[in-house]
This record gives sequence, structure tokens and C-alpha cells, in this order.
Amino acid sequence: RALSTGISLIMMLFAAQAQQPFADPSPHARLAADRIEVLLDTDNTPPEATLNAPLTPPFSVVYGWMPSWTETAARQSVDHSLLTHVAWFSVDVDTGNGALTGLAGWRSTPTVAWARERNLKTHLTVTCFGGAATEAVLKSDAKRTRCIADVAKAVRERNADGVNIDFESVRGSQRGNLTLFMKELRDSLPSAELTMAIPAVDWGKAFDVVALSRTCTFLVMMGYDYYWDGSPTAGPVAPLDGETYDVTSSVNAYLAAGLQPSKLVLAMPLYGRRWPVTSTQRKATASATAKALSYSAMHTQQGFDARSFDGPTSTAWWNNADSAGNRQFWIDDSTSLVRKYQFAKSKNLLGVGYWALGYDAGRRSVWDGLASMNDATSVADHSSDVDPLTPIHVYSVLGRLVATTTVAQLADLSLSPGCYLAVPTGQPFERAVHIRR
Repeated sequence: RALSTGISLIMMLFAAQAQQPFADPSPHARLAADRIEVLLDTDNTPPEATLNAPLTPPFSVVYGWMPSWTETAARQSVDHSLLTHVAWFSVDVDTGNGALTGLAGWRSTPTVAWARERNLKTHLTVTCFGGAATEAVLKSDAKRTRCIADVAKAVRERNADGVNIDFESVRGSQRGNLTLFMKELRDSLPSAELTMAIPAVDWGKAFDVVALSRTCTFLVMMGYDYYWDGSPTAGPVAPLDGETYDVTSSVNAYLAAGLQPSKLVLAMPLYGRRWPVTSTQRKATASATAKALSYSAMHTQQGFDARSFDGPTSTAWWNNADSAGNRQFWIDDSTSLVRKYQFAKSKNLLGVGYWALGYDAGRRSVWDGLASMNDATSVADHSSDVDPLTPIHVYSVLGRLVATTTVAQLADLSLSPGCYLAVPTGQPFERAVHIRR
């Protein structure tokens, strides 16, 4: 009977895992292991803004992780005038003694001075990935003490503004220790900004977001990898809605738990995934592991210009095929990102963020989309201009036609406050530009 019960429990566990293909609890661990190399798109790179140009971020916080392997491209491609924070990624925690490893990169990176010259705040990202690894550090008083001392020293060495703690796949048994760790870190860095990456879905119930928000300056939700490289089907990396688990349900769950929206930053993906698939149907079965591609690289993939906008999830997808077989692509394009910005505004969130700076590789559509939250700004994933007299159709973000006008007359068009999509006559919906009133 005991054997039968044990087998039943094992079968139940496997069944639960099979029904849980959404929201990877450790996205940065996978993305750091599968590093996306970035080639700067010199044809689309925006001109460098002047150092003393006023910062005009459309949110109180616009947060960007800057991985060490993208920082050179990122410093040349990002529109710093729309940012508030740069989080250099990363140093890791030695689970044997709690010490920080990989400090040489942090001590030598020119990104700290680059950010300071542009009036941006700089954070050091500290990573520890995996249930066993985080437990080894968090449950030990000695390791927590050593880790905190090293973090405080590293922040002070570079005169950084703060730290981002990125502990992923934390077990529920460490909920109290995780909160304690952050309180102890706050004691060591009383005046620094203290931020934390939190998962899209807290499977282990390890993050006491209300308690953590009392200690932290703000929390950054990793709103991506709902479908990841090992997902059984292709699907949206960051569905805004339309799924069992999506960005909307994740944000709502944290707010329902008592987290104040003024303490939450929604991070978005500047990458997509390419799945080998068994058919061309939407969310086709994956035949192998998916590959992450940067926002810029996705624009160069065959089929991008003919992509479909997926209404239920507010993301873009398309298929292509070659001698190697069928492939399906999913990405947050400029339209997807704008819808997420609008969602963040509607929820009164503190701000938005990106994994990762540099993945745009100079694509202006990322930054124009963000700027559109400030005023009426055009966004295009193509470089061609639209004739001022060309008729355009104006749609709400839900796809309802609200007006037909021309580019020249657009400024005089009477629209209720909100975000709209403008589609030139004869152009596919994917060529929409974004306007905000």
C-alpha cells in the first residue's frame, strides 16, 4: 500500500509539471546561460543625445538590466533620456561561503561612469539561481552575513546608487530567510536604493511582497518567459492577457496580495523566441528547444514583415520554413510593448523595465514607443516615411476603427485621452504607428 501511495504521488507530481508549461521561475538564469550576442544596427542607431539633455522618462522608473555581454552595444544604442536606472548584470554568490564572485567586471566596467555622466542611477545586480543554491545561502547566518558585507562593499567601491537582488527559483521554505536577508541588507545600506527581481509567478510562495516592499525601494517583476526554451509548445514570451498565466494575471495577483502599485515596476522582454515546430498552427507543438533572439535580430528573420498580431495575447508571431523544417517565432514588437506601457499606466505602476538593454541594437521603435507615452510620437519598425497626404485609419488599442484622416491632419484630430494605432491606407496592420493623446 505504501508503494502504491508513493507511485500515485509521483504520478501526480509529473501530471502537475506537465500541466504547468507557463512562467519559468528563473528566466534570467536561462537567458544568461543562452547569451544573446548583439550586433549594433548602425542603420537604425539613434544619434547620441547630449549629456546634459533633460531626462524625459514617461514613468517614475524606467529600469534596464545591462548584461556585461551587451553593455558596449547598449551604451551606443539606448536612448538614455528615456531611462532612469541601469542595473549592471551581474556578480554571483558563491554558495559555499556567501562571497561575491565575478567582481572584476563590476570594478572595471565603464558603464558606471557612463550612466553617471547621463544622470542615470546605477545598480549592481547580484544573482543566485536555483532552489538549492539560494537555500544554501539564505538559511546560513554566516553566508548571509558574508554576502551582505560583500554587496555593501561592492556598491560603495563604485559609488553606485543601489543594488538589485536577483535570486531565482527560491523555495517556499526560505520565505522568511529571504525577507530577513533583505532586511539585513537594508541595515548595511541604509541610504542606497534596494531593489529586487520577482518572478512572474511565485510558484514556491517564497516572496512575501508586502514585507519585501517595506524594505525595498521597489520590486521589478520579470514579466516574461511565460513560454520559454523548454516549453512543450511555441507561444508568447510575454502575453499581456489571454492565457492562464499572463502579465495581467501576474500583476493583478501581486496587487491582490497587498503590494502597492507605487512599489511595482513591470519589466518587459527585448527578445523573442524561435521554436522548431511540428506544424504551422498557432502555438504549434515544439519539436526541439527554442532559441532566444534579440529584439533587433527578430526583425531580420524571414517572415517578420508579414507577422500576425495575436489579439488574445497582444503579441506578434509568424511562421517560416526551410530545409531544416518549420519554425515559429513569437516576440513583443513595438505594438506589443506600447500595449504593455498602457497597461502599466492603467494600473498606476511605478514604472517599466527591460531585459535587456542592448537587445534593441539601435532599433528606434523601442524608444519611440516608450516616448509615445509622453506625447504624440510616431513609432515604426520600418524606416520609410509616410506621405503627409496619405489617408490613414486610426484604431483604438482594442482594434476598433475610430477615425479616418491623413498624417497632416492627425494633430488636429479630436481623440479622447489614450493610445491609438494609425494605419496608412494600403498598408498591413503591422505597419501601424502609435499615437498618444
